[in-house]
Amino acid sequence: MEAITIILGLAVVLVIGNMLIYRWVVSRAMKKFIRPYFTRIGYEIRQTKFVGLLKTGDFKVAGFPLRPFMPKGNPMQTTYVYLYLSKGSGPQVRITARIDTLFLFIRKVEYSSLPVKPS
Repeated sequence: MEAITIILGLAVVLVIGNMLIYRWVVSRAMKKFIRPYFTRIGYEIRQTKFVGLLKTGDFKVAGFPLRPFMPKGNPMQTTYVYLYLSKGSGPQVRITARIDTLFLFIRKVEYSSLPVKPS
């Protein structure tokens, strides 16, 4: 009984830890990379949204996005987030931002190529 309690406690800590890390990475990317870029080109970020656990948004990535090993020895982790943008009072568009991190340091931020109208 004691072992089950410890295992469940560790699982809860892992889930909460992953959620906090996700929020921290997205917050840093928004502050340092995403918001300045879209402000410079005249867009305003209206909302951000979690893409999903196993989804890659508008990026078409083949294969399973979560792997228990480092592909090609690369410890890079990728986070996807939907960005809802508008230019002035124009229509709102949705794009996906892909944030690549290496040991919680943001290495690269990419955006999906075509804006998609939200459904």
